[in-house]
Amino acid sequence: MGVERLLEGDLERSEEALLKAVRIDDTHAQAYLQLGVLYRMRGEVEPALQVLERARRLDDAGEVGRKAGDIIRALKS
Repeated sequence: MGVERLLEGDLERSEEALLKAVRIDDTHAQAYLQLGVLYRMRGEVEPALQVLERARRLDDAGEVGRKAGDIIRALKS
């Protein structure tokens, strides 16, 4: 639901859905990644870095972790 809202450009409802997802399952790396993308889109660098770091730690060896790392590096450069 959160990703669909994000793709539709509804950032507020997307954020609500993604935050609900991580409250239900705080190991949901994809939800943290999408929150990071959302915060980046809004120019909120610190919150983006925090949730992207969480996504990277949760999926260190996987695709989500790699994507989170790429975005983190871009935000820090």
